Amino acid sequence: MKTFLKVVLSIAAVILLTYIGNASFVIWGAVAGLVCSVLIIISVNKADVLFAIGLFQYGKDRHEAAYKFMKSAYATTKLAPNKVLLYSYMMIRDGKLTDAEAVLNKVTFLNRRDLSKVDLMNARINRAIILWKQDKLPEAIELLEEAYGQNMMSTTLYGTLGYFYILNNQLAKALEFNKEAYEYNSENAVIADNLAYNYILYSDFEKAEEIYKKVLAAKPQFIEPYYNYALLLEKRMQSREAIEYYKKALKFPEKYLSIITHESIYEAIERLEAGKITLDTVLEDDISPSVEQSEEIQSDEQTEVVSETDKGIEE
Repeated sequence: MKTFLKVVLSIAAVILLTYIGNASFVIWGAVAGLVCSVLIIISVNKADVLFAIGLFQYGKDRHEAAYKFMKSAYATTKLAPNKVLLYSYMMIRDGKLTDAEAVLNKVTFLNRRDLSKVDLMNARINRAIILWKQDKLPEAIELLEEAYGQNMMSTTLYGTLGYFYILNNQLAKALEFNKEAYEYNSENAVIADNLAYNYILYSDFEKAEEIYKKVLAAKPQFIEPYYNYALLLEKRMQSREAIEYYKKALKFPEKYLSIITHESIYEAIERLEAGKITLDTVLEDDISPSVEQSEEIQSDEQTEVVSETDKGIEE
């Protein structure tokens, strides 16, 4: 409501000042009135303007420049809580955990009354990801399970918690949860990848193949589906095809919120090309679905910029 009111008042200011300028000094007065009104709008909406510039820089992969603008926007104390949460999440994605946690703690303490249900859910997911990166995976899972128990369902929650269950080797629980997640949103690549990988771990290759055909047909812009499908092919002893998909995975950059590295992919390719692969060695130590919300893990709740800049996580 506040945002809508600001927009209405801004438009009214532009019209009024332009009209007054035009009435007084004709064309040049109208131009002057328009310029003045724009400057007033920028001044009143300084936080939003700075944050928008930051998002633009981030989308151009100029992250450090982006953070300078976002930090300035945050420093005005006028930045909307949902944008503060996005700022926190973006820092998490780049491994700036200390700064991200400080911002997250402040917004959830000072602006708690202004946070919507979606905001509170995203704040909890952000905190869970920080806990995971601090080697506190059980605590991260507990935090997200609380949100799930309070019916705070979302694509991001399903994708993140399903991923965490697999990381924590809770495979049976992960499978049931990821099936439910897939029913909730089968179009989300992270959720689909979680379930397909879960099936691989249970050697249910046909179900995994069926899901990956749909996922890969959409050409996801992140590393996990290609890497995990290569694992499936490797498990089936289809070395040539596996190498092809490992190489496709290499086209995507490593991400802080992914445990897949280019080094591990090169090792897999070398192993296959050397003919050293055996059925017992495949997937022995691989746990690799994605939490990257570019991003898509930032999904419908983390705003459009994530998918535009990451994946796609960022999806």
